[in-house]
Amino acid sequence: MQLWTPWKTTQATPSHPSRPTAAAMSQDPQFIARPAIENQIRAGLASGANLMLYGPPRQGKTTLLNLCLQESGSIYVDCRPRLNRTQIYRFVLASLGYSVLVSSKRRGKGSATIKMSLLGTGVDIGAEGEAEQVMESVSIDLKNPSEVAHLIARLGRPIYLVLNNFQLLDVDTQQDLLFDLVCFSERSRVRFIIVGEWADADYLEEKEPALAGRIQEIQVPLWSNLELSALFAKSPQVKGDAAARKGRLDQALALSGGDVSLFRALIAAPWHGVSEDSETMQQLVLARFGRGMVTRMQGLLAQRDAYISYQGLTVKAVLSSNPDFDAETLPTADQASSSNINPVNGQPFSDGRSSRIDAAGRTELLEHRQAAIESIQIDLAGFALRQLHAAAQAGSDNFSLEGCSRELLKTLQPAPLEVDLSRLSRIYAQLLEAQRRAMIMPALFSLKGETLYSADRRFFLYLQQITEEDLEDLLELSKPDKAPQARRRSRITRRLSRDESDALIARAVEDQD
Repeated sequence: MQLWTPWKTTQATPSHPSRPTAAAMSQDPQFIARPAIENQIRAGLASGANLMLYGPPRQGKTTLLNLCLQESGSIYVDCRPRLNRTQIYRFVLASLGYSVLVSSKRRGKGSATIKMSLLGTGVDIGAEGEAEQVMESVSIDLKNPSEVAHLIARLGRPIYLVLNNFQLLDVDTQQDLLFDLVCFSERSRVRFIIVGEWADADYLEEKEPALAGRIQEIQVPLWSNLELSALFAKSPQVKGDAAARKGRLDQALALSGGDVSLFRALIAAPWHGVSEDSETMQQLVLARFGRGMVTRMQGLLAQRDAYISYQGLTVKAVLSSNPDFDAETLPTADQASSSNINPVNGQPFSDGRSSRIDAAGRTELLEHRQAAIESIQIDLAGFALRQLHAAAQAGSDNFSLEGCSRELLKTLQPAPLEVDLSRLSRIYAQLLEAQRRAMIMPALFSLKGETLYSADRRFFLYLQQITEEDLEDLLELSKPDKAPQARRRSRITRRLSRDESDALIARAVEDQD
């Protein structure tokens, strides 16, 4: 049994202790307002909607939310891996002034006894005339959203529960909380604000379809050149004449790709001269981008859509004992005691071995060829990355799908049987789906017509810089322990009939023998 009692906040509106005030933000000389997004957030708060703020990392989602939540009761939860739903609700209730006494039961199930003293209740006057606080105990199940919502509703005021970095929670916890959001919306004045790093407005609805119509999506995109130029003008590090300043701005805009965090770092770098500045800024970009490449590729290679499969004919050598070999008879002194020739086809054994022979010259082992049609899987993401690397080394940020497909077919061993050209032309679109599911932002790959591009300028510069050996090391470090199975739609060969398969196998064995 454990008593969990964080700081006392019974009679205060919960707030984020490190959250700057609106006045402090507006007085920051480098603060740049994003009024269109702020207006969306304020309108959502005014309507009492659940909100989802999403977009690339480090672009100011939490800052904008802080600015708009100044006068509202809110509880911030910084999500992390292995943080579960009951831990989150325990923190929320404690932040609201409840003391939570947790007891454990068998089979890992837990219950909680909530001790509460609400504002204006739970106070007795003793015989001496002194006020005494009386705590009321209520047992609830922290896994039951109805009970948690009812308890929060007893406070009589609206509460915003902010789940920051929602994407870090495991999938089961995400689904539990999203289902609870539906329940809370119907039974209490608790509203969820979910903040995270993903690219699609329907990211949460894919996990919990019941959310449809219950949450307002607000995208916080990368910064526009106009916004970044305004930040540049207010930056105290900006020096030099007009021409130097413009050169610095243009370089920072091109290299940052709208990433305000990177843009700030670029304009804060020491100034030396035009050529030196360009080299310094480019190296800074590459260092930052390269640090995250293993994580990005690990996420990408964990997706089924990063893989394709095909049917190929494999031929293997199978050894068997020779039934005619007589181990009791030994060769004479003038005869060889072993042979490296397989009597089945008169060719050397495939692995170079030698086999004992008897007095009649019969080998102890026979080698036969065995053929089979197997499904073979390769990672398309790794292949596409190698192709983009080769293109970048030649100064290009793209390659044609037709040329890449020819290269793909040449590298596959064994060769694919009966390639379905219509499927082959569509497989690269899977990379876009794989990086979407891996929540890679900004995207690495983009597809325009019949051409695959490096979607981000920083990615292109990174590919230009690294060697082929570096690239192979990256792919080796990113490889999952067990690759997911490719989808059926990802097979690039036509399914063969039984008769076609048997004929191919028979022909392969005949050709080998």
